[in-house]
Amino acid sequence: MGRSDIRRTRIRTSFLTISMVVAAWAGLAAAEAEYIVDTGPGANTGGLSLTRNQYLAGQFTLDSAHEINALEGWMIYPTLVGSLPVYAVLYGDDEGVPDLSAELHAQLFLVPASGIPFTSDWHGVEGLALDVGAGTYWLAFEVPTEDFGSGAMPPTPTQNLDLYAVDGGSGYIANVTSRLGIRVLPEPGVAAMLG
Repeated sequence: MGRSDIRRTRIRTSFLTISMVVAAWAGLAAAEAEYIVDTGPGANTGGLSLTRNQYLAGQFTLDSAHEINALEGWMIYPTLVGSLPVYAVLYGDDEGVPDLSAELHAQLFLVPASGIPFTSDWHGVEGLALDVGAGTYWLAFEVPTEDFGSGAMPPTPTQNLDLYAVDGGSGYIANVTSRLGIRVLPEPGVAAMLG
């Protein structure tokens, strides 16, 4: 093997090593995402129904401005086939209930059939670039009125949010016992800069 062949081999090895380190770092950063709101997961089954006749929301407060990348809820669509369309809606606060006149973002996503065994998971919208200031907000999950599916949001072990709200058809009513699982993720890298 000539001198130039050895040099090319070293360059290739160095490039592969650098590539592997960068890929590992990126994977570690993604796996350790710091949520600005994270109630933790709930149970696998049970909880409040999520249907076209019942919407669910959780309140959270931000101490500083953030660019939100993802809005997620711990939920299940306990069936064998199909999917449940759900809107993730970010509202402002109106004295302890979601302010329907201050809808900041709404986006449809699908909760796939859980199959057997019925198990819950995090579902929602990602890839957002939603700037929000410090303040109190509500993350709501709303099934479109034309859909007849029925999902659920199984409860978290403890109450991790200040307030929850349920809309059974006559507007949101606040309560403190719903224990919904929600997560809000800031834009990648923002949490590190803010922390």
